[in-house]
Order: sequence, then structure tokens, then C-alpha cells
Amino acid sequence: MSSVDSLPMAMVGEIYRQALQRYGEAAESGRSVPDLSAALRELDAGDATVLPEVSAELLERFNPSSTAQPDPETLFKALSESLPNGLSVGDFALATDQAVTSKTGTARNIVPLYRTGELDDNALLALNKVAGELTTPDLFDLCDKERHGAKRADIVSNWLDQHGF
Repeated sequence: MSSVDSLPMAMVGEIYRQALQRYGEAAESGRSVPDLSAALRELDAGDATVLPEVSAELLERFNPSSTAQPDPETLFKALSESLPNGLSVGDFALATDQAVTSKTGTARNIVPLYRTGELDDNALLALNKVAGELTTPDLFDLCDKERHGAKRADIVSNWLDQHGF
């Protein structure tokens, strides 16, 4: 598992990792990479299986001329259709990157990007459950706890417990 080098993306990466483990899937701790290009290289090389990223950023990367409307469902459909062979996305989370930046918009939802065929149905259930539970205020709160000294693994474990994982 990899994440672009930011606290919120690293936090989501840890959420995905622990959720996959709780669903009985092998998931190793990832490392942060400097940017989306580096993360995509890791996915391509098989060094990572899942990457948390922002839907709008991925669509811009894979289809910069897209005219998808800025609502989550339309953008998600356009993103799914724009992905190169070998990559897929899971359901988009309720969380947006507003916990990361001051950018606003309704289509900046966080999605798991993964290597097609690498995840079984059980793993996809875990990622999709995260999508249905993780909100922008949750992500902001989780990151704030780490900024105040709590350990990421403990923060995520508690959040997963509270959300029935």
C-alpha cells in the first residue's frame, strides 16, 4: 500500500490497510511517496496494491479533457471509464480532500485505486465499507489526533471499532 505524501492520504492508507486486515486480507504497511506519478509507478511495478487518492485528481491525470460534471457520481463514472487497463477504483468515500486543502467542490472524494485482479470480493467489501463510513469531518478529526501526538495505528483502530469493522 502506498499513499501520496500527506497526512490525510497516509491516514486513509492506514484505514484501508487495517480494514483489509480485519476482513482477513493480507495488507502490509505502506510508505508515502512524493507524488501521484511515483505512486502510480509503485502500482505499475506491483510494489503497491491500493492507493488512496482524490477522484478529481485521478480523472485529471487519466483524462484531462474530461467535461464530467462536478458531482461525485458523474465524476466517478468518468474516472472509471478513463482508467488504463490494469487499474480499477473502488467506491468513493463520503470524505473529500477538504480535510487536506481549502479546495472546495463536491467531486473531490477519496477513492481507492488498485491493481485490477489483485483484490478479491472480500477485500473489495472492506474498501467499500470504508467508503460508506469515512466522512470529511472524520478524516479531519483523525488527522488532528495524530497532529496532537496520538499514534496513527491506534487512531485508526479505534475509528474502525466505532464503525463496526
